[in-house]
This record gives sequence, C-alpha cells and structure tokens, in this order.
Amino acid sequence: MIVDLGVLEASMEEARDALDHRFLDEINDLGPATMENLSRWIWDRLLPVVPNLFKVSVHRDSSGETCCYWGEDVSA
Repeated sequence: MIVDLGVLEASMEEARDALDHRFLDEINDLGPATMENLSRWIWDRLLPVVPNLFKVSVHRDSSGETCCYWGEDVSA
C-alpha cells in the first residue's frame, strides 16, 4: 500500500476545512491568495501524510484555469 486512503482523506479534509468559508488573504501561512500559493499550501499539508506525493492541482471552475505544484526540486 502506498498510502492509507482513510488517512489521505482525513488530511485532505483538514486542509479543506482550514480554507472553507474563509477569506484566503487572511490565512497567515498562505501568502497572497494565488492558485500557485494555494497549490503549495495544500502540498505542504499533505506531504507529511503522503511522502511520495507527486502533484497537487487546483482548478478554478469559473474560468477553467488549473495550477499544478510538483514540489521543490532538491536534486539541483
């Protein structure tokens, strides 16, 4: 098993709850409320639970835009 889906779902729910019904500009460790920062913010919360995390994607339904974050390149 790569990851326990129950643990992953709980971590995703935690991240979602931290963002739900809040002004994104008021979340201290998010920075400017951009899709890029949101992708990284979610990545930072899921990585401890999913150490082999490959990608986080955020999609904006209203415009059809998507932003993906693949983590830091530490091999350079």
